[in-house]
Amino acid sequence: MTLALGLLVATVVIGVAGPLYLRAAVKPSVRPGLALAGWVSSIALMAVLALVAAAVLLAPRAYVVDGLIGMSHACVNVARPGGGMVGEHVARAAGAAAIFGAAGWGAVVAARLSWRRRRWQRRHLALLRAVCRRERSVLWVDEDTPVAYSVGGRGGAVVATRGVALLGPRERDAILAHERAHMRGRHHLLVLVADIAAEALPFVPLCRRAPAAIRVLV
Repeated sequence: MTLALGLLVATVVIGVAGPLYLRAAVKPSVRPGLALAGWVSSIALMAVLALVAAAVLLAPRAYVVDGLIGMSHACVNVARPGGGMVGEHVARAAGAAAIFGAAGWGAVVAARLSWRRRRWQRRHLALLRAVCRRERSVLWVDEDTPVAYSVGGRGGAVVATRGVALLGPRERDAILAHERAHMRGRHHLLVLVADIAAEALPFVPLCRRAPAAIRVLV
């Protein structure tokens, strides 16, 4: 049980203190890709540590795992006649149930937000393709204001206005390359992951602040 408690403590530290140590990476002197990797890996590490802790809590002989690294499995328990550890068993089951319950809720949120995003993408691209001129992977909108954005995912595209096409070749190519880089880096997927974490676990500071930070970094 000591190992499980250590993993849970690490999970809490990352979830609570993550925005503090990651905030230092969001500045011009640090490459955005490095800061982005820090945010995404912190969310992933927090989830993995929590799930491993839940698995250890449910292991029939979890105290053997503790013994392998020289830790004591003698936690504060309510003893029963015969030497059983009722309190420890109840705590293990409750802790594992809470973690797996949160994971299940996260899966539900992920499915709902992913479906909503795919539905928006299909409708949005269908409308654009009906009214825009397509040139390779770019959908050109008949508008003089220079604006460009990308729609990621399967069948995604770069959307740009006529104002972008009227710019000089270097400016136009730079804008289009920027939007293609978003698609190539799957930045839309990273934003989706942050949104899922924030909606599933809004009480965790790391998850709550991830969407705003990751949108800036991408």
